[in-house]
Amino acid sequence: MRARKVLITACLLAGAPTLALGHAEHQQFAEDGADQPDSWVVGIRQASAEMAGLLDTAKAVAERRAMTLRTDGRVRARPSRIQEVNANTSGEVRDLWVRRGQAVRQGEGLASIYSPQFILQQEQHLALLGSQVQQEQIRALGNLGDYMEDARKNLEWWGLSEKQVKRLEKEKEVVKETLDFFAPFDGIVTEVMVRPGELINVGGGKAMGQFVVTGAPIARMVPFEGLWVEARTYPRFLSALREGQSVQVQWGKGELATTAAGTVATVRPLVEEDRRGRFFVSLEEVPAHAALDEPVTVKVELEHKQGVWVPADALLNAGGERPYLFVQRQRDVFERRVVEVGQRVGDRIRISEGVSAGEKVVVGGAYMLEGRRLTTGGPGGDMHH
Repeated sequence: MRARKVLITACLLAGAPTLALGHAEHQQFAEDGADQPDSWVVGIRQASAEMAGLLDTAKAVAERRAMTLRTDGRVRARPSRIQEVNANTSGEVRDLWVRRGQAVRQGEGLASIYSPQFILQQEQHLALLGSQVQQEQIRALGNLGDYMEDARKNLEWWGLSEKQVKRLEKEKEVVKETLDFFAPFDGIVTEVMVRPGELINVGGGKAMGQFVVTGAPIARMVPFEGLWVEARTYPRFLSALREGQSVQVQWGKGELATTAAGTVATVRPLVEEDRRGRFFVSLEEVPAHAALDEPVTVKVELEHKQGVWVPADALLNAGGERPYLFVQRQRDVFERRVVEVGQRVGDRIRISEGVSAGEKVVVGGAYMLEGRRLTTGGPGGDMHH
């Protein structure tokens, strides 16, 4: 590879906006057609530039800075806390009283099912009451009283109240054709598994003392304390998150905003289509108004490792693949450097590679230097010497 040196001359006449000739060269040489060099040195009379108010510098500082990560999130159900409400009988769904995302209290109705098995249990009990022969057979065994009590408890297990059992025995007819299913705890319905008119087949028979829940699920629920927050952010911030970090979650905005404290529960760095990864927040106390899938704002205080920080105004092409800045090497000599950048905190940016603590970077006049480089022979310009 043949090295090339390019001399660029530039200086400012005192008090004048025009540039005269000075000296410049690039330090990392490239073959023809290769990428642009990472470093260029530009000579300029700083005293003249300062007098013209066009050039200003600031020191790169090594320090530890904290920042507030502010991102969007949504209330989700923690998968490990979701429970199913199952049907213990086959039949047809008659009524559905809840929808996804609805908050319910323990004992609140979810759905009703028309159940031939439920009706059959009542008819068998009536048949027992009406059969003197069968009662005499049981009495001969010496346990008619216990048998009748067990039969009544069996009906209560199926869903009849004690009052309804007495009514059944008095009126001698089926008192209820549908079984109602209720919320087993306070919480939120995360999924409704049935629709009115749908047939449910749980399969198998049921017997008191031998019942195993193998029924079809009617709905899924999560207790209020089983809610957490899913938040998304970019990989450069995910790497700074740690389990147990304090988090503030905010609902709403302005005067109506409410907040809840939490901690980072888990971090999933896998980047998805929107180029962001996810982390989840456990809440110390879930607000009563929290709703499934509700949007929230998540704020986390991040503390970065010791780094070199420069004013954000020093960085050029900050959103591109090759951000760069100008570093003052001597009083009248400035070096253009491609740098690796990290997080931004306020008006400062952390430089991962390319600038050392104590070096002066150009914060005012960098575009003047870059423009002169392009017009006098730098990469992208048309004058080479």
